Amino acid sequence: NDEKGDKYSGVRNSKKSSRMKRKKPVESLNFSVADTVIFIRATSSVYLHSLSLRQSDIVIVKTLTAAVEILKAFGIKLFLSAVGETLQHWMRVVLVQCGSRRAEVRVQALEFLALILRLTWDSFGSFFRIRVPLLAVQTEVMERIVATAAARYYREQRRLGTVVQYLSNDSAEASLAPLWRTLDRLHHQSASQNVAYRSALMRIAE
Repeated sequence: NDEKGDKYSGVRNSKKSSRMKRKKPVESLNFSVADTVIFIRATSSVYLHSLSLRQSDIVIVKTLTAAVEILKAFGIKLFLSAVGETLQHWMRVVLVQCGSRRAEVRVQALEFLALILRLTWDSFGSFFRIRVPLLAVQTEVMERIVATAAARYYREQRRLGTVVQYLSNDSAEASLAPLWRTLDRLHHQSASQNVAYRSALMRIAE
């Protein structure tokens, strides 16, 4: 009898402990908007610094992919609040990658730029928060791409031991061709069916 009583009491205790475990509230992490903005700012600063340095194509693609995921996870409003005055530098480094010689880099940079424009349009109904920073750096980006092509051309001539000549206008235009093709795809080949959105993209191109 004593053994049976111990057995039953053990069963009751185990059931009681299991019920207590089920009733225990699950703890969750609650972040304020300020905490989220600080997290996005810290994360995006690392990504921006990585894109500003000379990196391999793999690092650039993975960094742009991570930046796209940040945009998708937190939305454009928190992203713009977090990046603040560095938005123009974001536009600068992304446009530089849009003019990359590697297609996989251009595709990922275009995805980021198209996403930020699309989310801005969906949230604000216009591109007013992106338009000025984007257009302000286009000339600078084109100059940087041509300067990089010229430096590469001069190094090649020195390596071959030939007389160093200036980069021709045709070669300078050829170095800008990847950027122009990428921007043309952004402005004129959008898959969106929103007529107003497509018209706004074309106005940016003008």
